[in-house]
Amino acid sequence: CWSGSECQIQPVSHCHPLCLGGCSGPGPRDCNSCQRLVTADNECVEHCPLGTYQHLNRRCITREECTSIDLPSGASRGLRYHSSSGRAAKKYIIFNGTCIDSCPPGYEIDAAGTGCTLCAGGKCQKWCAGQNIENIAAAQILRGCTHIEGSLEISIKTGKPKIIFEELEENLGSIEEIEFYLKIVRSIPIVSLKFLRNLTTIRGIHPLPVGYTGGGDNYTLIVIENQNIQELWDLDSKPNFKILNGKVFFHHNPKLCLQHIHKFLSVIHYDKNVTNLEVGTDSNGDKFPCNATEIDVTVTYKSPHIIQINIPFLKISYDTSDLRYVIYYTPDPNGNMTMFDDFDQCSEHHWTTKDVSVDPSDNDFIKRGLQVNLTHLEPNTQYALYVTTYTIDRFGAKSAMLYETTLPSVPSELTQLVGFSNENSDIVLKWEGPKKVNGKMKEYIVTWSLLRYDESRIRLRNYCDHPISYISKNEATEPIIPQVAGIENDCCAESNKRPQITKDGFEGLCSDYNHYQFPTGCYNSPLACESCFYSYVYSQPFEPIYHGIERERLNKTKIMLATNKHSDIGDERPRAMRVHVPGNSSGYTITNVLHYQDYLVTVRACREAHPDELNRSEDSRCSRTDIVTVRTRKRELADTISSVSYKVVNNTVLLAWDVPSKPNGMIVGFETEYHHADTDNINSITNCFTFSEYQTDNGILLVGLVPGGYEFRVRAISLAGRGPYTNYIYFEIANRSFSVFTILLVFATLSIAIIIVTVSCTIYQKKKHRPIEKLFTSANPDYQYVQDHWEIPREDVEIIRELGTGSFGKVYEGILKAKNIPCAIKTVHEDASAYDTNIFLSEASVMKSVSAAYHIVHLLGVVSTARPPLVLMELMSLGDLKTYLRSTRETKSPSTASMIRMSLQIGDGMTFMETMKFVHRDLAARNCMVNQDGIVKVGDFGMTRDVYETDYYRKNNTGLLPIRWMAPESLKDGVFTSQSDVWSFGVVLWEIVTLAEQPYQGSSNDQVLHDVIAGRKLNIPKHSPEVLKNIMISCWRRKPSQRMTFMQILHSLEYYHDEDFKKISYYYSQEAMGLRKTSNDYVEMRSVEDPLLGLAQRSADYQKPGGVSLLLSKVRSLGKTERLSKIDESGPSFDC
Repeated sequence: CWSGSECQIQPVSHCHPLCLGGCSGPGPRDCNSCQRLVTADNECVEHCPLGTYQHLNRRCITREECTSIDLPSGASRGLRYHSSSGRAAKKYIIFNGTCIDSCPPGYEIDAAGTGCTLCAGGKCQKWCAGQNIENIAAAQILRGCTHIEGSLEISIKTGKPKIIFEELEENLGSIEEIEFYLKIVRSIPIVSLKFLRNLTTIRGIHPLPVGYTGGGDNYTLIVIENQNIQELWDLDSKPNFKILNGKVFFHHNPKLCLQHIHKFLSVIHYDKNVTNLEVGTDSNGDKFPCNATEIDVTVTYKSPHIIQINIPFLKISYDTSDLRYVIYYTPDPNGNMTMFDDFDQCSEHHWTTKDVSVDPSDNDFIKRGLQVNLTHLEPNTQYALYVTTYTIDRFGAKSAMLYETTLPSVPSELTQLVGFSNENSDIVLKWEGPKKVNGKMKEYIVTWSLLRYDESRIRLRNYCDHPISYISKNEATEPIIPQVAGIENDCCAESNKRPQITKDGFEGLCSDYNHYQFPTGCYNSPLACESCFYSYVYSQPFEPIYHGIERERLNKTKIMLATNKHSDIGDERPRAMRVHVPGNSSGYTITNVLHYQDYLVTVRACREAHPDELNRSEDSRCSRTDIVTVRTRKRELADTISSVSYKVVNNTVLLAWDVPSKPNGMIVGFETEYHHADTDNINSITNCFTFSEYQTDNGILLVGLVPGGYEFRVRAISLAGRGPYTNYIYFEIANRSFSVFTILLVFATLSIAIIIVTVSCTIYQKKKHRPIEKLFTSANPDYQYVQDHWEIPREDVEIIRELGTGSFGKVYEGILKAKNIPCAIKTVHEDASAYDTNIFLSEASVMKSVSAAYHIVHLLGVVSTARPPLVLMELMSLGDLKTYLRSTRETKSPSTASMIRMSLQIGDGMTFMETMKFVHRDLAARNCMVNQDGIVKVGDFGMTRDVYETDYYRKNNTGLLPIRWMAPESLKDGVFTSQSDVWSFGVVLWEIVTLAEQPYQGSSNDQVLHDVIAGRKLNIPKHSPEVLKNIMISCWRRKPSQRMTFMQILHSLEYYHDEDFKKISYYYSQEAMGLRKTSNDYVEMRSVEDPLLGLAQRSADYQKPGGVSLLLSKVRSLGKTERLSKIDESGPSFDC
């Protein structure tokens, strides 16, 4: 599934099991392709039918079809001969129900040439035609051949020596006899002829023709121009090697020493005279230290990653002022590397080299030798190494092959660790061991400890109003974090050394840390919580270590944990248990744990200590810690209430019951149900009580019950959910007769109620028929909209198309004919009241005062005559910033420079408003507009509320409030200043960085209102540009006076001001520059009480319950933007 609502549906296959790639029907003949074999009539089968044979692991064919198939053209030179008849088999043959091109080892072609038969004496002769081997494919033709009828020429120019040797050994290793001659020429990858391990005879029936070498003889073994060949055969294993006819020819093999050639000729009893024409004394071994002095290299020190060797002083026979050594070393776990193996650094098997030099006359070198460190080695790995000197002429020095193993190291962390609770409420752990043990695996150390619930904190929640979403935690969970290098954190720790807490660490636990008890300092921040949690895990006492403990024995061991549920982790921690598990295990089951409790489990992989190690501590032998939290399963009857008691007093019943002693987690509430027992129509009444309510009253009260019999039952609510109901108990409310006094009291009460209702209805009817008076609420009662130079004739406005609509009215795209420029036209609905029209025009009046700034949406004009009124504004073709940012999620996200540029443009517009003493009140990305050039301007001033109605919140019966953008003082006291706009500006920066995510996402409006007043702030996104991070921090300071002004914000971003910004911004206008130069004359906007709220405080509304909410409603109804002016004792006065 790609999301919660989008899934890819896999169609159910109805094909035959042997089908592959789909089918047209359910049968084996309806397949598009077959998984195994296909017959001649296109039926898919597992095995070929009787009388047919498997060919190429694909088809079933008849005997006639098989024996009529010609061999591949690539095998035409490698003909297969019968040992006795010598006849070549040129067709495919049949063997064990298959049609194959050659017989397997131990078999040879039968006399008929159509099948295979066992070789006589178990040894087969396979005759093959001569070949010129230039690549691996040509060598593969001779696989299994024992006799070459012709010559064998090898000339392989490329390839990795190790791979070439292995392939040649596999394909040519069976050759025992060559009829003509063997020629090895210009084969760069070949370093030895040992791949011809079974070759014993070269007959020389037809040696190399006369004239090839310039001499007058015929040659049977020719080895010329091989740059890397260093060795012929292992002569000790070839005592009977024979060359029956012809001569040998060795020339231009710079690494093949003459002594190897002469030893070979001596072993085979070569009886011909050897001259410089046959064996070149100057062209063989001329670039190799054939006359090498042995170097006695020793190992003086080793660690997991270092081997130190000592090269002793060597007296050389040639003059030099600088003696240079080359150390060759490579991992060799199996000890099968030789000095002739691959030197290619890109090869899988290669020698690493280290070049060192020393002055031969140095006294320290003469006395102690040369110490060389081989670094960056793998731990617990055997290395092969040897040392040579640089060769001058044919003299040099070389050590024997030396094998040394590095010391063990710390194992890598577990590949995977999962934990879950089974049906027995045990904790089952499964893991995959470390990829690198770096030693000999010994054991796993498993620890577990109980995570206590903080009952007092959990019970602060009303579980009746806010029930738990019961999500199962029984599934396996991934490990939390590995242990890494430590940092200091003294929030609640006992040691100065603390592990570093990463983002992926304990955030899963700390996200709901209120479920557990921590020391007080752990609540300050998420990082403090994580550090404190880690400190708790790694500094608690452990039980004694049990070595070699068996599973059955552990299951019988009673693991005692602390039972005081009110203990604080910082003061009295539950004791952690610890056990050692054998190293060959892949899991462990923890028993005797409490039901429905959270446990923190750690696992470490440990190796055996090495006798040469100096440090044998647990940390040096064990891997980093893997951690998993597991919640055990609930016990079905743990929340059962055993008994219920009651007491009836008049029409009231007091009920009490025994609280479960060992519940699932803890009891957080109770659910009761009761109904009349005397009627057939049972309508049960269900109520919920929190545990605190039950404790306060020592039970629950059912009041005002009418006489009769009742049945009652109750069930407990724990952290695991609702428990089982108790059995019904029966109680009865007695019937009581009414006294005369009671009857008179009821009659009097009803009479008074009737009189009150009659009077109220009369007053309401009089008010209803009174002539309607229109009343407009305004901070300035004398204000009326007056036409001015902004007025535009209605006929100069052409409406083109509708752009949007809302409850306030509509927005159109149009043209201002007089200036022939496009514009946005806003208007109210045709049925709008006079009050709504007045508010609409007052918002336009605000824009008249701020349209002088470039980065504020310009007002082009107003049509106030007739209806509906029109407000003409600059057309911002890319829409509001919120929509624009979200559209970039699908394409290319804005760069850091673009984010800072947007911030500058919005800040410049707000700097102008701040200077003009205007307060916006609703600064947000939705109220910033983007033109076709990507320039962002502040705009709308309250006229976009309906477009994004979900961004607003109606508190009680007040107006809509953008609480997610509002400063704490605005939410709490109704204070709106430029400094509260600065807070909103910080939220806009947050929207830019997150591409218009909703602030405080996941929290309800009520929760945001409460949290912001209590001091909560948005989390700064990780990927925020550093300069914007600092501005967000300043914008969200608790005290308004400590926040930067908009002028100061732009000043802090001066580094990012480009020339285009300087030309058009208000910040670089003469007025703004003058304000900055005469800072004493520039008065920053301070957090003062909203004059509207001050006016309202002198009204009667302030004394009413919920008065503040009512006042906020009135403040919002007057618009979000005011120009503050002098406030005298008679009350506030300002212009809109």
